[in-house]
Amino acid sequence: MFKKMKYIQYIVIFAILGILTGCEDFVEIDPVTQTPAEDALTTGANLEAALFSSYEQIAADAFLGGRVMFYSILLGDNYVPEFAVNATEFTGQVILRNVNEVNVEVDEVWSSGYRAIARANDVIAAVDNGLITDGSSPAFLDQMKGEALFIRGVAHFEIVRLFAQPYSNNPASDLGIPIRVEALTEDVKLSSATVADVYSQVLTDLNDALGLLPATNLNRANQEVARAYLARVYFNMLDYENAFTVANELLESTQVTFSGTPLTPFRNSGNLVPQGGVFFQIVADGNFFGSFRPSSISYNLSTGTGGILTALEESGEDDFRIVEG
Repeated sequence: MFKKMKYIQYIVIFAILGILTGCEDFVEIDPVTQTPAEDALTTGANLEAALFSSYEQIAADAFLGGRVMFYSILLGDNYVPEFAVNATEFTGQVILRNVNEVNVEVDEVWSSGYRAIARANDVIAAVDNGLITDGSSPAFLDQMKGEALFIRGVAHFEIVRLFAQPYSNNPASDLGIPIRVEALTEDVKLSSATVADVYSQVLTDLNDALGLLPATNLNRANQEVARAYLARVYFNMLDYENAFTVANELLESTQVTFSGTPLTPFRNSGNLVPQGGVFFQIVADGNFFGSFRPSSISYNLSTGTGGILTALEESGEDDFRIVEG
């Protein structure tokens, strides 16, 4: 009886091992909810949809649709808190330069920017690797790649501005952010590059985009938009000579109509041609304030003695962009 039971145990063990071995191929299948880029991005329509999803991320409330502009103001010196800054409040942490790891609002800025970069990389890789097989024209593919390069450059630039030391500090040694220029095929953790290397990559992307983008493109990236951002990047690098050169080229060739009313750019609405000297505008249904404004109810631009707005108003100029002195 004992021997018989022992044989039965062996049979059961071998049966289980056989089932597990035979099921290995069965359980190791690709997730049905995920499609590899080489299968998904094979048509021009899908490629453009991926590009739009990248635009969606830079236009998000957590990125250019709101927080990038808002945090840029709070990190400056020309605001007046209406009450004491609270180190435990997410916005207060930005002002105090003491953001902790549970600040989800700041985390969303980082995440939105890198999602935009990841999706732009997918578009670039699909074009470079010849994955689009539906007969889309070379001009169309160049434009898709150019717009993706623009988005990638802009996202890296805005993230490094907010999360690293300014270029004027020690760009060759200061740590910046990870540079991600390849499509994701697996989880890869990248170390932070120096601030100088990040800016170099931004310049490369924007210059490469400039050679591929069309002259006009409504509210999407075009040649003028790339030049405008290039001028801004050079200015942040304190490279005033190149900033002047690119900005002057832009002003001499621009199709943008300038307006003497400083409020006009902030009254643009919908997917229409930008007005009031705007080269690039984010079209969104609203942001975390309900609509764009340069400060929250808690933090206002200084209007006191020596404040920017006071100086502009006392200048006597109607167009604040051309104030001299």
